[in-house]
Amino acid sequence: MKVNPKIYWIGITALALIATCLGIWTPNGFASNPYNQPLIEEQTSRVSGFTMKAEAKVVKNVKTGKMQGFARMFATGPMHNDEVIRMEGTFSLILPNGKIISAGPSTWTFGEDLKANWPIENIPAGSKVKVTGTIHVYHREDVKSEREMMPNGAVRLYMNTGTVSFRKIPKSVPPQLEVECLDLGSVHQHGLELIAPDKKTVSNRILLVPGKQNIQRETLPFVGKKVGMEPYLIHQLIPKRKEPVTLVVPVQSSP
Repeated sequence: MKVNPKIYWIGITALALIATCLGIWTPNGFASNPYNQPLIEEQTSRVSGFTMKAEAKVVKNVKTGKMQGFARMFATGPMHNDEVIRMEGTFSLILPNGKIISAGPSTWTFGEDLKANWPIENIPAGSKVKVTGTIHVYHREDVKSEREMMPNGAVRLYMNTGTVSFRKIPKSVPPQLEVECLDLGSVHQHGLELIAPDKKTVSNRILLVPGKQNIQRETLPFVGKKVGMEPYLIHQLIPKRKEPVTLVVPVQSSP
């Protein structure tokens, strides 16, 4: 039986259009709800053995008196004494209907935990928070440097990896210092530990990045009675490794 060529090509064209429509609409119509992804409440470092965890809950904002969403990522378990971690990540609130509300752009900290907040008073029961980021591990080393007290009251460090200066910002509230890094070469993203006046407590950890940055601190670091160049020992944080991290935790309801 002969097939009419015109009818044949009309049929082929119709099938192609149907396939195209299905290719466009099927992913959207039947996409999985992001809420359905399984919980991942902890992740163990491949090398050091410490464990990354997260928690999410509804808490009261002390300033406004209103309830809001809160989440944090933190490390637990054994860590080497000469290691310091820097947490970097993005927090997303996932509602049961699949709607995702980001807590903002990716943030990072050398502190004990990385935090996020959502100014939402009524978070539906069963909601989840997803944290996606990177854990950077640094090795702490004592590095010799030369220190110079500048005429304007600033302190300048000359290291074999570059130059870092610290200057008080007048009338800043809360008190702040301006940190300027010059000629860092290949050591951008290294860290620097600042020690408190007791010469034991770590008061700040700074990520060395090109140019200027402000940190909250009342006193200048590395201040001495002598004026002029003199050898000085500092704590530098050398990048050792980094690992991706993904955590998904339930939002605990308010008490």
